[in-house]
Amino acid sequence: IIRVSELTTLLSKAQYNMTLIDKLTDFYDCKDHDTDSTIARGNTELNNIFATMWGATTPDALANSIPPEAFGGGFMSRCVIVQQNEAYRIISRPYFTASCPDKDEMAQRLLWLMAFKSGEFTFTQEADAYYEAWYEKETLSLRAKAKKGETDHRDNRKTIHVLKLALVIAAQRYDLDRYITLSDLQTAIDVINLTNASSLDTIEDISMDGKANSDNLKIKSWIKRAGPSGILRSKLMQQHNLKKVMLDQSIADLIEAGVVREARVPKIVKGREIRQLRYYIRED
Repeated sequence: IIRVSELTTLLSKAQYNMTLIDKLTDFYDCKDHDTDSTIARGNTELNNIFATMWGATTPDALANSIPPEAFGGGFMSRCVIVQQNEAYRIISRPYFTASCPDKDEMAQRLLWLMAFKSGEFTFTQEADAYYEAWYEKETLSLRAKAKKGETDHRDNRKTIHVLKLALVIAAQRYDLDRYITLSDLQTAIDVINLTNASSLDTIEDISMDGKANSDNLKIKSWIKRAGPSGILRSKLMQQHNLKKVMLDQSIADLIEAGVVREARVPKIVKGREIRQLRYYIRED
């Protein structure tokens, strides 16, 4: 179990961290047997591998720190990104909430699950039929997106995330069955879909043609903040003191990625019509 207070410190773009990302990607496959080799320790035998990682960071740090190699079909496709845009609670210092079990009770609960829920889980007949139909629909949708050049690395392993979450939902139920029910499966699908939707903007920013460009992200956010009426190029440059070359490159990247569109809008100056560039966030 890996708990990381600042995810981008662990998964930075430093070259020495690429080996760590490769190792974590390898752990994801949960091999029965593997070896890990280091200069200091030599070969270490690993058995019954199962790795879980929690990490926290900000959208900007995620975009600017994690190497592009981690995206696509790489490490980040094996993660579920949960995003919260606003903080709703105000907590002056950490505390245990009254509704949560304390450590002793949690230990007892985990002991019960380990004693009675360990082992292989299977679908009920109803859940199995539902999963087959859902899997086919997801696969055809993924292929159709690929043909149109639309990619979202989260689609690559969505079915696996659903299976893992359905297993967790079934395993935490205090009964003696080892079945994943239709309700478990449908709940897992709903949770994954809602979670992916919450982080869509961040994923689009990070995955934009493989670029994690902070200038692009800033300019996109400024255009988005202007609302549906968009923002004039001249106003964007003046408000944020932007250089022409940098703005031109970022706008080109954003337009190519399908994130921003530009239009020439007419304006009458001293009785003469001129056309000004205005930028908008694409909603389609």
